[in-house]
Amino acid sequence: LDTSTVTGSQPIIIDVININGPDITFEFGNDGTSNLQVLGKNVQGASGSSEETADSGKPSRKVIIKNLYIRNGNVAITHALLRKRQISAPLPTIHLTNIGQSNDGATPQEVAKRILTEISKQAANTGTAALKKEIPSLNKLGTEFQGRAGNALKDAGKGLFGR
Repeated sequence: LDTSTVTGSQPIIIDVININGPDITFEFGNDGTSNLQVLGKNVQGASGSSEETADSGKPSRKVIIKNLYIRNGNVAITHALLRKRQISAPLPTIHLTNIGQSNDGATPQEVAKRILTEISKQAANTGTAALKKEIPSLNKLGTEFQGRAGNALKDAGKGLFGR
């Protein structure tokens, strides 16, 4: 944290944030939607204007995050068609840089949106790869699982926040 930026009205500059060992569960409904898509829509709805106010009625302080690392994470995929089984895989390291740099800072909602978008994209890629490895043992569940859950995993990162 650049402590000289804590006071005043300019963006707070954070040099590094390290998130170690998150466990992410990708839960799919029968309609192919996921819990991360729902969460993303909720964050999008909360983000509103970049000048949102805090409970105090004053404009929220913006931040610039130079480096954000998410390491040693795990993705667990659940779906009713897995019959209470879970597929797990390690989440690759995520490194985001210069969050808020180009816009004179980012609101907390904008930061959450950026992080959640990247986590969802990486979790979808990881989950798809893990699912493909498990397909031989899941063949008895039929092609319906592949069609719904597999495509939903693949498209989750793209569909979140309209990307």
